[in-house]
Amino acid sequence: MDQSYSVINGKTWQRLLRENTFDYQPPLTVHLPIQPIHCPDWIHVDPGLTVCRRRVYPNMSSNDVESCNNVRKKDTLLVQFALDDPPFVPDFHFGKVSLEDGYNPVATVEYFAWDIRYRFRYYCVPVGKSRQCILWIHGMVANESDKKEDAVIRAKVNIQPEAAVYDYHYVPFYWDAGKWRPCDRIGFDKNIFTYNDRPLGKLDRGPFTCEWEIQHDSHSDDYNKKSGCGEPYFVTPHLRLTHVDHVVRLHKELTPGESASFCMALLTDIEDICEEDLASLAASAADDDLHKAMVHFQSALANGQTELVCPAGKWDLIFRHLQLSTMQMLVRFDQADDLMPCQGGTSDRYFVWIWEAAVMLIPMIWLGHHQAVRQVIDYIFKLQNGGFPPEGEFVSLDGAVGTTGPKWANSTGSALALAAEYALYVRDESFLRTYLPKLLQAGDWILREIRATRKLQSNGARPLYYGLMPLACATDGDTGYSVAFTDCFTYWGLRKLGKTLEAVGHPRAAEFASEIRQYHQDINTALQGMARPDGHIDRMIKTGRAGEVIYRKFDHLCGGPLTLAYAGIMDVREEVYRRFVACNEKIHADGCFLGPMDRDVMYMGTGEWIYQDVYLRLGEWKKAFVAMQTNLKYGMTQDAFQVQERFSKSNPAFTPWQPNGSGNGRILEMMIKSFLFDDDESIVLLGGIPFAWLTDNGLTALRNLAVPGGTISIEIVSRSAKSCELTLSTSTPGLLSKPFRFPDHFLVQPLADSTVRKDHGLFACKAGIACHRFLLSDNDLQ
Repeated sequence: MDQSYSVINGKTWQRLLRENTFDYQPPLTVHLPIQPIHCPDWIHVDPGLTVCRRRVYPNMSSNDVESCNNVRKKDTLLVQFALDDPPFVPDFHFGKVSLEDGYNPVATVEYFAWDIRYRFRYYCVPVGKSRQCILWIHGMVANESDKKEDAVIRAKVNIQPEAAVYDYHYVPFYWDAGKWRPCDRIGFDKNIFTYNDRPLGKLDRGPFTCEWEIQHDSHSDDYNKKSGCGEPYFVTPHLRLTHVDHVVRLHKELTPGESASFCMALLTDIEDICEEDLASLAASAADDDLHKAMVHFQSALANGQTELVCPAGKWDLIFRHLQLSTMQMLVRFDQADDLMPCQGGTSDRYFVWIWEAAVMLIPMIWLGHHQAVRQVIDYIFKLQNGGFPPEGEFVSLDGAVGTTGPKWANSTGSALALAAEYALYVRDESFLRTYLPKLLQAGDWILREIRATRKLQSNGARPLYYGLMPLACATDGDTGYSVAFTDCFTYWGLRKLGKTLEAVGHPRAAEFASEIRQYHQDINTALQGMARPDGHIDRMIKTGRAGEVIYRKFDHLCGGPLTLAYAGIMDVREEVYRRFVACNEKIHADGCFLGPMDRDVMYMGTGEWIYQDVYLRLGEWKKAFVAMQTNLKYGMTQDAFQVQERFSKSNPAFTPWQPNGSGNGRILEMMIKSFLFDDDESIVLLGGIPFAWLTDNGLTALRNLAVPGGTISIEIVSRSAKSCELTLSTSTPGLLSKPFRFPDHFLVQPLADSTVRKDHGLFACKAGIACHRFLLSDNDLQ
């Protein structure tokens, strides 16, 4: 079947939903965080039953190569499990991962081999200090055969240099017997684990017999004696654990249908265990701490205010989990009063990319997580005039906001976008008093830099980069004049600052408005000069100058001029823009993937996020839906909703930067826009939602979504297989000053005279009305 965007508009919604299946195996969950909110020690579970502690470090810089290498050599704590006798390492491809209640970061991994079912649950609770946690592992083993079976589990608490067991995050995940490295730093006696002769954890062995094995050796020929046509499980050579040391061996004979359980609890900050930690460990109980973990995560969700009810596609579960995942990536060090925003992933989890943080957190403002976002803004603006400045041919760095990761030039604009969005939504006078001077200083830095490039060449010609940001570090792979990334998101932040200044009546509002208009004009002039006859427009101005670096594999994923409509620079209805979209669909897209890097690897989320915005503006609702579904299917795991940066068609274990902070934000934003989208001229309702979802759900709702000046709620109740009733309400009468539009796959009938029909699908509210009701029916015309 043809999956290209060029044919999607010709398909019915019924056909689109029928074709919404997987053409490739979706990515695997391999780094599932279960640590408490804001904890600087991250606890990851993988489907091979391993759980590890990976520390986040403060004040790291990508320029400090020596420090980064030293951090990779620091110890990580692991708990590994081997099954059966002779022991084998579980194949992570076969582990089944799930979340508690479908969305809470309490992980369960199930494994099945030789008629034995293993079920392990992992969760954490904070203890006193910011780093210290108790990690609980509850293991259950069940005999599902028709004869007695010996259940054998070996547990190894292991301490290793991180680089010795974990690869750079662009290496596909794998786990085998080679990861079981020797370690004699852990002891075990009388059900107590020790580290450096001090208690570290405890074991409740349950009905199992338990022994401490200093060493155990097997021979490869001892394996797979039970394999056959009735029990086809087979241990491949790389999973045969022929030598183990310093492990706890649990074993029990189980009758058919019998099960047995054990629990173990470990302190995770092994480097700093105090007497209070030991007292907490001794007093802890598995069920009590499971309840505490659940309450902890529910409290974090309660800090928001927006609720999504949409069982179709599990959107309600995804919506909740991505908020919790994002909060886990906001780190607090030593009871600090700010939060460091991490992009996620593994190897470089301690770096801060300001653009990634802004994309991650702007939707969290809309969802009501204001305190956490404010504390991130506090962290980000400590990087203003600091030691991590952007890199480029700048006039000065006065007012620029730095970044501890690679020194992107759009960091200042991105910081402005986040802080200005917060100011527009929260209307906090104390925030404005503190931050307006900082925002103006950042805005003035941008103005100085773009003014400095308004120079003609020696021959009198106007260069394409006239009035744009100077040659600078644009992305992790690019240095040069990056219109689509540096100028786009610099303008994005400057424009939001302009709106903030206008909203508060600041005396410099008119000055900034004039400068923003000029910047807008200069960018558009450059784009007109960059446009090719076939519609393509490069994402960067190529000059051939020394120091210019353009990473070819980023050509289709940094959005090109598509990002400029998102930032408010280009109008999607302009001919040059429409030709570019058509060119991208025809030449650059790979089926429904919108960020191909090569024939196998797709950069996920960025292209789909931008294209959804474009398609909603163009009224191409089906394309917006397909872009969203592509991101959900291949940019996120299906069992535990872990978002990753890239997807490999051939290897589902290639999951770099999992979890992914900005990816979380993009999906949350796309979900919100599917229900309610401001296209600058009107509010689009249900632009990315098929009618069939509404009837299947029964009840569909997006409640208490923040907008400047109040909140908006949408609730849809299915009345029959052919009709639904929609209620649109606001916290403040008259909040909907713009007309609102329904997509053409709905037939819409107002149910009250508070709404005036202006055009087909377009309605306006009468003044002072806070609630509007409509009857919706299916209008699938194709």
